[in-house]
Amino acid sequence: MALIYTLTMEFMIHSKLQAYGTFLLFGGVNLAGFFFFLLLVKETKGLSDKEKKLLYLVQSKKILSATELEMAEKWSALRAE
Repeated sequence: MALIYTLTMEFMIHSKLQAYGTFLLFGGVNLAGFFFFLLLVKETKGLSDKEKKLLYLVQSKKILSATELEMAEKWSALRAE
């Protein structure tokens, strides 16, 4: 992302956007990225690899095996507490 900012900054400042519009545009892109991570990327701190994979498998609605389904139910119960 920094490379894109570096390559486009000078051109955009000297365009109709000027400095004010350029910084508003870049700020809006950063704000959109913040909300993307806030809403769509799940917390995985303290989870095992298997639990991390299961967290995203359940959300993508893939067909789960019986063992994975059982683990998903246990995980959902733990998260609900």
